[in-house]
Amino acid sequence: MRIGYARCSTAQQELASQLAALEPVCKRIFSEKISTRVKVRPELEKALKLAYDIKEAAPHQEVVLTVHELKRLSRFTDRRSGRMGSELHGCVA
Repeated sequence: MRIGYARCSTAQQELASQLAALEPVCKRIFSEKISTRVKVRPELEKALKLAYDIKEAAPHQEVVLTVHELKRLSRFTDRRSGRMGSELHGCVA
């Protein structure tokens, strides 16, 4: 199962191109307009929780967190790389 995450930094930016790229391949998409300086990203947290919950309920189910561009995760993964490293290794596409 693919879970999508889309983010842009300001209200003036649009999510449409990211959502258009994710919609054909993702079963569920989480999106938010939030600055990269904000340390808490509620929709990304929800996406990760869903991924973990699916893996816990069905360990053999492949779960892929998909983003349009890796920079949508950059500061978040820098802070959490220790926690996410082993758990999501190879799962970000």
